[in-house]
Amino acid sequence: MCAPYRHNNLRYLPEDMFSEMPALTLLDLSANLLKTLSERSLSPVIRNLRLLDMSNNQYYCDCNLTWVSRAFKINDDRFWQRNEITCQWPHQLYGTDVLTLTDDALDCPGTRVSTPHQLKIDHGQS
Repeated sequence: MCAPYRHNNLRYLPEDMFSEMPALTLLDLSANLLKTLSERSLSPVIRNLRLLDMSNNQYYCDCNLTWVSRAFKINDDRFWQRNEITCQWPHQLYGTDVLTLTDDALDCPGTRVSTPHQLKIDHGQS
């Protein structure tokens, strides 16, 4: 099953957009106005996709988009036009490959591993 959404001026994808399309194998989201892609939007179909084209959009690269790079590492052969999946914003990331984004590079909250500290409390103190 194919879903060609190329050149549709899409600005966002509703979270339930693909919930009734579990057999979807080819998804073309290229050349739209997407600033982000929700992992929830694609979760109903991501396992069955053989090809995903998300190139030539206007991605705002923040912590909401790092799931894409994790998915790419697992399924790198599914992404088409990889060299055209780049950040448009923020300015310091302009032109950066979305597929190489990391939580650390974007300073995403909740992704740092902290070293536990031992706290000594003498008996009778609180």
